[in-house]
Amino acid sequence: MVYSASEHTILHKRRIEIMYKYLPITDVYAREILDSRGNPTIEVEVLAGDEFCGRASVPSGASTGKYEALELRDKEERYGGLGVQQAADHVNARIAPEVIGMNVLDQAAVDQTMIRLDGTKNKSNLGANAMLGVSLATARAAAGALGLPLYSYLGGTNVKKLPVPMMNIMNGGRHADNTIDIQEFMIMPVGAGNFKNGLQMCAEVYHELKQLLKQLEYSTAVGDEGGFAPDLHNADEVLRLMVKAVEKAGYQPGKEVAIALDVAASELYDKNFKKYVFDGEAKKKGYKIVRSAEELIDYYEDMRQYGKLIEKALPLTDVALYEDSISVRRKEACLVLADAYLRSGKKEESVVYYKTALALTDSLNHRNNENHALEMATLLDTREKERQIELQVEELRWHRVVTSVVAGVLALVGVIFILIVRHSRIVDRKNKLMAQQIDLYLSYRSELQVARERIRQLEDMEEEPVTFDVDGGIGNDREAEAVKVEPDDGDRKYFEELDLKIRGEQLFLNPDLTRDMILRLTPVGKNRISPLLQAFAGENFNGYINSLRLEYSLVLLKDFENYTVEAVAIDSGFNNVRTYQRIFREKYGMTPAEYRKTLK
Repeated sequence: MVYSASEHTILHKRRIEIMYKYLPITDVYAREILDSRGNPTIEVEVLAGDEFCGRASVPSGASTGKYEALELRDKEERYGGLGVQQAADHVNARIAPEVIGMNVLDQAAVDQTMIRLDGTKNKSNLGANAMLGVSLATARAAAGALGLPLYSYLGGTNVKKLPVPMMNIMNGGRHADNTIDIQEFMIMPVGAGNFKNGLQMCAEVYHELKQLLKQLEYSTAVGDEGGFAPDLHNADEVLRLMVKAVEKAGYQPGKEVAIALDVAASELYDKNFKKYVFDGEAKKKGYKIVRSAEELIDYYEDMRQYGKLIEKALPLTDVALYEDSISVRRKEACLVLADAYLRSGKKEESVVYYKTALALTDSLNHRNNENHALEMATLLDTREKERQIELQVEELRWHRVVTSVVAGVLALVGVIFILIVRHSRIVDRKNKLMAQQIDLYLSYRSELQVARERIRQLEDMEEEPVTFDVDGGIGNDREAEAVKVEPDDGDRKYFEELDLKIRGEQLFLNPDLTRDMILRLTPVGKNRISPLLQAFAGENFNGYINSLRLEYSLVLLKDFENYTVEAVAIDSGFNNVRTYQRIFREKYGMTPAEYRKTLK
């Protein structure tokens, strides 16, 4: 409303008259109304004098903090137990008689009267909603009597500034039915010169975020507090999108627009488990996510630090590039950088560096194999020379038989002993080299499996799972191999998932495992499994399963010295020790006992 100069003078005189007068509260009345969520809340009217009325409704959130004052609810069938009729009755029957007649201009006295009447620390007697409604309505009535806006009455007549607004732009937790566990993600226009500009900045960022979500094909539906509520993987992804929206709006994150969070950690806390449970994040990852108090603090800190991880990782790759292009240091640098990009939400960059690390692992393993092959060739050449010596000695023995049978026999025994010792040493050295190759292979398989799992998880975020036509039949390997099916990249992914399942659940340890049993656990048809195994494992079904059993037996031979070879064979899924020893020797060129000897 615009007042003339004369009206302003009259109002000023009226304010002065009121300020020096006792303006009594003449009536107080409370009623039950519905808020913006359709839930009951309390509305209070306070009448001061004969003409000044203040009205206030009490806001209520979807969640309540552990240390918040108690919001009194009826807990009856009506409105699902959320009614506030009891709180309204407390205003009308208990609070009103105490404050009627008090000076409406003495806000502190009114508030202290209600606090004494309640007598509890958390306002549980009268209800915090009942007391807040009366207090706020009293302030509005007093402001109206003085002809002042509420903020000037509470902050002083000379107040010139309003607080920096916080706009809720992403919702999760109790405020939205999505996979985001943190309740509120807000922006603050800390660089704005005034409230008007701050409001403009918030609105521009809000609409940029909406467009960004549309481009990424995320939902733009909103939660209880008006923020967007898409299904995202974690808080890092939410923050990344918010920062991007701020930048697209033309503002500097952290300097002009800051980010604020209402975590509502008490809503995540499981009293029985005594840890913080992240159900939304668990839905995306496929396994339970729980954090202790210390881990939760680290989680908050990580949300601020993910960008710094990339800054630290990039120099590592630069240094590594000055060295041998195929090096352990470069592989480790790529893994660090891949993890850093993954935590920052940059999945494409993360996949690139994980694949680079995988390629380096293959190259390093190939180089090691070449070095071991060269050394093995040298040993074999030495063995051939020993064989030639043996032949020469044999010829010499027959010449010496003519002159001295006894001397020849003794010489022969000596030579044979020497050859046996030398041969034994060569065999032992060969076995040790083979054992080193086996250990390198197991290490390579472990790293390869981890890298494949990382790549699979990342690609699953953006791609539909690979599917196959299922014929529903079960046949033997010969029948399956009769149908020629050329594998593709999708088949590779499916083989890796099948391989992960068989390895992870250790299905190969069942000595009675058959191809038909595997087919029952997977959607692939009988005509597809043999080509998959042949293409990506290089073996048929029996060879593939036996290879897994052999790898498992290597661990048992190495870690359990008291195990007999027969016990190792049975625990690894073989039906008998003779089969196990035969397959072991065919694959590794030595017996299980000889391999165990190399470990000492």
